[in-house]
Amino acid sequence: MIDATNNRLPSILTRLAILVALSVPMTMQSAAGSELIPRTLPELVSGADHIVIGTCLQTTTFWDRGLIITRVDFSVEERLKGPPGSLIQFLIPGGEVDGIRMEAGEMPTVRKGERMLVFLAKNELENTLRVFGAVQGKFDVIRDARDGAWLATNPLVAVTAPSSTTGQTRPLTDTSTRVHSVPLPEMARVVKAWLAENAKPR
Repeated sequence: MIDATNNRLPSILTRLAILVALSVPMTMQSAAGSELIPRTLPELVSGADHIVIGTCLQTTTFWDRGLIITRVDFSVEERLKGPPGSLIQFLIPGGEVDGIRMEAGEMPTVRKGERMLVFLAKNELENTLRVFGAVQGKFDVIRDARDGAWLATNPLVAVTAPSSTTGQTRPLTDTSTRVHSVPLPEMARVVKAWLAENAKPR
């Protein structure tokens, strides 16, 4: 929310933009120009330019054309798609600057030290990377409370693997009771399987 005691508030026009953004829940239309489009896992794999597993090193927030943007510095431990490199940087709409907070309801949030699997797409006009599929494009990587294994989880995306028939999908048989949360090594194998499927001649 806006801190009325802050003496470094933006200009009147920027303040008006903030009030509008905060008075109406920010949808993908206000944040990125279109409504949130439901994405399947194969669509996320196909549409992303980078698919990486790793940890957020730090976040930096700044103003950009009346909106608050969060820049994420990300340490890559495994790259499933995209050119090699141990570090990558991407942007997420929303964040907090000088006590003023702006949220984009359909976009993921990222914290320093957080581990995740993220699908990133290029913004050619700005030469930046954004999360592809909005909140669907970030899988939290967390410990399984039962056995301590690492899980990749996103309640909005069902994890399916390609079948032997091109264009069809099948649920993961060994995780049928929790297809939105699967062991991280299995998730990596499934992503690689979809990449191989997409590379087949049609």
